[in-house]
Amino acid sequence: MASDERRRVDTAPIVVYGWAQASVSLYFDGLPEDLRRRLLFLSPGSRRRDLAVLATAALVVIVRDFERCARGGVLTALGALGVPFAWFVDDDLTALAREAPGMAYYTHARVAAFARRACAIIVTSPSLGRSLGGLGTPVILWPCVFDASLAAPPSPEDGVFRIGAFGGEFRRSAFGACVLPAIEALANVRPVVVFATESLAAASTRVPVISAPFDLDFYRFVGTWRGFGLNVVVHPHGETSNIGAKSPASLLVTRYLGAAAVVGDEPAFADVPVDSGVLKMGRDPQSWLNALHSLAAPGKSGQAFDRLDQWARRVFDPQNARSPFATLAARGASRYDGASVSATLRWVARRRAARDEDG
Repeated sequence: MASDERRRVDTAPIVVYGWAQASVSLYFDGLPEDLRRRLLFLSPGSRRRDLAVLATAALVVIVRDFERCARGGVLTALGALGVPFAWFVDDDLTALAREAPGMAYYTHARVAAFARRACAIIVTSPSLGRSLGGLGTPVILWPCVFDASLAAPPSPEDGVFRIGAFGGEFRRSAFGACVLPAIEALANVRPVVVFATESLAAASTRVPVISAPFDLDFYRFVGTWRGFGLNVVVHPHGETSNIGAKSPASLLVTRYLGAAAVVGDEPAFADVPVDSGVLKMGRDPQSWLNALHSLAAPGKSGQAFDRLDQWARRVFDPQNARSPFATLAARGASRYDGASVSATLRWVARRRAARDEDG
């Protein structure tokens, strides 16, 4: 291949192919600007439009659910174009397939076959990396990245203690058994308002729980939930075989909402230290009541938030993403080899060169 075409490959974008949800925003939006400029974000649309963009990529990062790409011919087209792809995943999809009918497509056989075609698997927790590492594809551990544009101040204290819970259905059991009894007891001694996602708000309680939307658009979600003025976010234990694959991303979300964090003591938070301000609770209502009661004291939720803020800025420092980004970019260089035998890509390159020459 001519050196001019190699330079085109080296300067082509890395296309992040997936919807603008938390799975993308928490790991890519806060990247250092020089790295962010190398990315192009593409939400799935029509196959013709998508392939026109994907054909220009040095590498495509397919986000989470790949069924659409497999069934719609996108993977076949990328192979014909000589464009390598990596798979970004923040959950164990085979574990979810055993629990959620909507995820039934993700059998071990399908995930393994897909992973073998990828040039890398990008994971968000060491345990998920260990789970997928046996599939034979290189694994890249990718950190959450602190996005300074979402760094709002702590919520004010105005005499009403505001509690939020944005967890999914798999946290409902612990929310009802451990958290709500604690909130009910706290409500006997001070004004409390509770906001929760629909699946959690349905749990039975004597305290009114305001059902709040979980917007799939991450920036809209943060904007809406920040408006609730939460003093604390509760994140109870999850009942799912996928729990070990979780990252501490919920703590970064909590920081964006201006709140302190009280969480179930589960694998994602095992390495979170005491000085982070994060309170890790057992499976009994009394421990949750003690935590909430302590944070409801004047100034305490703000102090816990400040410690969470300092910890999150350090642990999720965008500079930490430079090494995994470099590893990923190096995988994109394999396009050079694939392109040398791809008649389709050579045709695309000639069309692009002619367009550039025409001005």
